Amino acid sequence: IVTMWNALYPIFRESIHMGGLPFHAGLVERDGRGVIIAGPGDTGKSTCCSRLPDYWNPLCDDEVLVVVDNKGNLRAHPFPTWSDYLWRESHKTWDVQYSVPISGVFFIEQSEDDEATPLGERKAAVYMNESSTQVCRKYWRRADNEYQRTFRRDLFNNAAGMAKKIPAF
Repeated sequence: IVTMWNALYPIFRESIHMGGLPFHAGLVERDGRGVIIAGPGDTGKSTCCSRLPDYWNPLCDDEVLVVVDNKGNLRAHPFPTWSDYLWRESHKTWDVQYSVPISGVFFIEQSEDDEATPLGERKAAVYMNESSTQVCRKYWRRADNEYQRTFRRDLFNNAAGMAKKIPAF
């Protein structure tokens, strides 16, 4: 499992090079469109994905890869919940080849109130960068400082670009 997890690094690296980002997030689909539900661990991504009405299709609940397709559109792919394999010995599978165009990103936090507040481009870029960093941190641990600096710059630039195209709440 860990080898497979690490084997994704070249895929993520190339996707980032081409303008994409991985997200620490769930991905749900409705009417052929995707919505990303992002947040740090233990904020309720899995719970949120599982409690949506039946007309929503939860595709994953922990990791999403957003790529730029050959027409310049942003599409999201569901990725496994690695902890299910590592600690719960799950046999669940994810169709990582399947993708949906992205309609929005929601950064969730636990609250007494249910509301969706638009973030604006600047805050959205920061939140997208942080979500991506949560996924990528494991890949640059052993890299030198210059490589880490370049990698982090690319993540932020891609997040800033996505924040201009995807509504974020």
